[in-house]
Amino acid sequence: METELHMSDETGRDAADNAVSGSMQRCLLVVNPRSRNGRDETGALVDALHDSGVPLFGDAPILADALPDTLREQAAMLDPTTDRILVAGGDGTINRLLPFLVEATLPLAIVPTGTANDLARTLGIPDDPGQAVQVAINGRVMSIDLGRVNGMLFANVASIGLGPKVTEHLSAQLKARAGVFAYLRALFSAYRDIRPFRCRIAADEGPQRRLHSIHVAIGNGRYYGGGATVFDDAAIDDRRLDLYSLAPLPLWRLLLHGPWLARGRHRELSEVYTVQGATLSVRTSRRLPISADGEIIARTPAHFDLLPGALQVVAAHQPTMPGLRQDVEND
Repeated sequence: METELHMSDETGRDAADNAVSGSMQRCLLVVNPRSRNGRDETGALVDALHDSGVPLFGDAPILADALPDTLREQAAMLDPTTDRILVAGGDGTINRLLPFLVEATLPLAIVPTGTANDLARTLGIPDDPGQAVQVAINGRVMSIDLGRVNGMLFANVASIGLGPKVTEHLSAQLKARAGVFAYLRALFSAYRDIRPFRCRIAADEGPQRRLHSIHVAIGNGRYYGGGATVFDDAAIDDRRLDLYSLAPLPLWRLLLHGPWLARGRHRELSEVYTVQGATLSVRTSRRLPISADGEIIARTPAHFDLLPGALQVVAAHQPTMPGLRQDVEND
């Protein structure tokens, strides 16, 4: 189902300018027991909230599978100025909730219990559940952008080619056993399966660039795949999309370029084409799946656009964070 949202750049800027700091009064806790650590952490999260004096709205967590009706009904009774939705899950859980979270207009706080946790990393949220709960209670509320491909929302990075192949090879068992290193193992398996494709890429309705590629990544945020950087200067509130396309190359060259690709320093590589824009289009020689935030959400041909300041989130209080353009001041 496509997500129909309309938000002007001015609206996003106003939301960002009005970001406030303040302690959470109540929270609606949503947990995904199938995330890597979700089942083990649920009881500890409820206890941590109770010990911190924050009432749990509805007296019990809502399972992600009960969405969206149960969550929508309870969220309607919350106060956006004092209450928050706390999601215990990974990037895939958050991706599935994005349409509702934008609709609810309640700040999203995160306890990262998934494998990659790239959105949490962007917001400076620690992996430790107790520390993450403290960020949820006392962190700064601010606005971030969301990306959209063919009407479907994403927070971090969407990809065509290697990315969806990696998603196919990432089983729950592999993620539970290997954690973030599962992405590296899945990458090698995906590389053996990938077929190069031809594509046409255009930014902001400009001229098309014809390319031969094995991987196209389009970033709204900064991180993907457990901490790889889509662009070295990318931020999740910079009101732009960042695209890079990787030409077919042998495995040994891919490994040699690994440090540059992981750090988002693609501009230094002759095999990489890069472009930025508020809108991007990607047409491929055959229909290909598009993965985003660890989920397959669309297929090519693809139209990407940006929703500036579309989502309120709770970030850690740190002087600066690479994934955020806004300065986050200490108390």
